[in-house]
This record gives sequence, structure tokens and C-alpha cells, in this order.
Amino acid sequence: MVRVTDNHIIKNYLDDLALQGKSERMVSDYHSCIRLYHHWLNEKKLHICSVNNMDGKGIIEDFLKYLRFEYKKPHGGSISYKRLKSVFTALNGLYEYLEYNKCG
Repeated sequence: MVRVTDNHIIKNYLDDLALQGKSERMVSDYHSCIRLYHHWLNEKKLHICSVNNMDGKGIIEDFLKYLRFEYKKPHGGSISYKRLKSVFTALNGLYEYLEYNKCG
């Protein structure tokens, strides 16, 4: 069985958001959040589908802790609570999409 790539999953999720009529700004914001997550996963040699139901929820918790306590924005400074909330919302939507579509 061929594994669906993370890039394919991300593209399909963003396409689904657009199909639902979400604004371009929201889709762009979610894309930015998921890119950040995807980059972190790659550094850990993990994939989006590494989070499988509740078994992998620690991965998302580790990522959010990383953002809250370690991540520094490109121009310095820490991530805001509002941005952290946006990241969580984007990831929640991504995994709901994957669960609904039985992807991965």
C-alpha cells in the first residue's frame, strides 16, 4: 500500500477548506499553521499520520509545548497566545478532515 504524502494531505485539506467556502485569508492562515507543524514533524522524522487517534496525541502536545516555550519567530520574539490558538484550531481541523475522510 502506498503511503499518501504529507504534502498531498495538506493540499487536499486546503482544497477542502476552499470548497467549503472558507475565506482565502483563513485558508492561507491555516496553511501557514500547518506548514509550521509539518516542518517540526520533518525535524522529528514524523509524518502527519503519525498521530493516529488518541495514540499519537502526545505528538501534538509536544508541538504546542515547543511553540509556547521554545519557538522563536523569524524576527525574534515568542509566539502569541492568539497565534497558538490559531495553530491548534488548524490542526484540529486537519485531523477532523483526516478522520472524516479516513485518510492516511
